[in-house]
Amino acid sequence: MGLFMNIPERLVFDSDDLYRLQYQDYYQAILVLLERSCKININTVCKHLGKNRSAIRKDRPTFFTLIADIEIANQYQINESPNKKLKEVQASAKKARVDAKSYKEKYKHILAGYLELRFHIKELSENLLEITEERNEYRQLNSELKAQLVETRSKVTRIGKR
Repeated sequence: MGLFMNIPERLVFDSDDLYRLQYQDYYQAILVLLERSCKININTVCKHLGKNRSAIRKDRPTFFTLIADIEIANQYQINESPNKKLKEVQASAKKARVDAKSYKEKYKHILAGYLELRFHIKELSENLLEITEERNEYRQLNSELKAQLVETRSKVTRIGKR
């Protein structure tokens, strides 16, 4: 790797130094594209060099190693680039938004149930108050009737023996 000092440590090409020297313009293009965080494929490497995409022929054995190295650089960029970290952060933010929306829906559902129960409790309290008032009225009436009965019994006299 002495010929290309700015190759990242974790980027390991299949090619040897002699091969990279022979196609150094392509490898320099790969490194520039890596630095710019551009998509790396045969087309972008060729465009960066101002060449036609057909400059790298998949059917020629001399380019097999270069094509493999372009794919290695592409995978490296996907796995190691700041874009991956950005995508991970975006994915976790999206998950957090989905979770927040889910929890918001659950909160609304629970709140609706709570309000329904509060309304039901209010109705039951009103019914209990009415029943209590009726019971008190009946007790009062019962007390009055007992008093009248006692008063009536005291006035009743027996007329004869039985």
